Amino acid sequence: MNKKSSFVIFVIILLIVSFCFIFRQKNIRKDLVDLNSSSISSINNAEQILTNLKKILNVNSPIKEFYGEWSELNNKKTPLIGQEFLLSATVSNDYVDKYGNYDDNLSSITEDSFKPLQLILNNFFESNGFKKDDQNTFRTVDNLEETVTQRFGFINSNLKCFIELTTQTDPFGRVFCGTIDQKQITWREELSPFINSKNDPNLTVRVENIVGNYARGYTTSSKNSESGWGWAAVKKDNKWKIIYTGQEAMSCQLVDQYKIPQEIYLSCY
Repeated sequence: MNKKSSFVIFVIILLIVSFCFIFRQKNIRKDLVDLNSSSISSINNAEQILTNLKKILNVNSPIKEFYGEWSELNNKKTPLIGQEFLLSATVSNDYVDKYGNYDDNLSSITEDSFKPLQLILNNFFESNGFKKDDQNTFRTVDNLEETVTQRFGFINSNLKCFIELTTQTDPFGRVFCGTIDQKQITWREELSPFINSKNDPNLTVRVENIVGNYARGYTTSSKNSESGWGWAAVKKDNKWKIIYTGQEAMSCQLVDQYKIPQEIYLSCY
């Protein structure tokens, strides 16, 4: 074998080794990117965040799918869909777990008693990359119920979380994480002008279901917890008409009159 042939073989071997090295480095980078993306996805997952927080608080409250409202500028609210768990001062069962050292007297559930929990919550969310949202951090007073609700909002990318702690109430705590509910936004834009015809800024319309030309839902008020009501509506000539409002089941006579499907009325009397 002459020197020229040896040199060619050497170059070929060098190129093969270089190619293998570059290919391996690309795969390593890809694995690191995939691992990093997986970690970010895990952090931004509502259920995972709530599961981790439950461990910190040492509670076994079940995590359930639920809805929330995110406060925006100009008193607007954006609907959220996600998960939540509850905190009780006195009860541990299939729906909620006990947290804190409260007695059976609801008067012990005060704003001062929430301070240690607030510190834990702030540290937890900040350590997980969340930032406090001032628009969703506020205090409301319910004069009718004589209670105070403290709300603390946190945001990380598209994931929004809030905690509500209410005095002299049990369960006293609600922890929610979720993302914007696009379907609810569409439904709300269609039905709110008919349900909230007076455009009351304190009234929030929630649409629970739409079946054909029938819809049902409920309203909540930011003024007090007792002023909300359920509603049902029917669409005729491309316009929605309210056919029921109240806090009890609608009458069977009304169901028959409008031929309301059971997915809308659920039960009647």
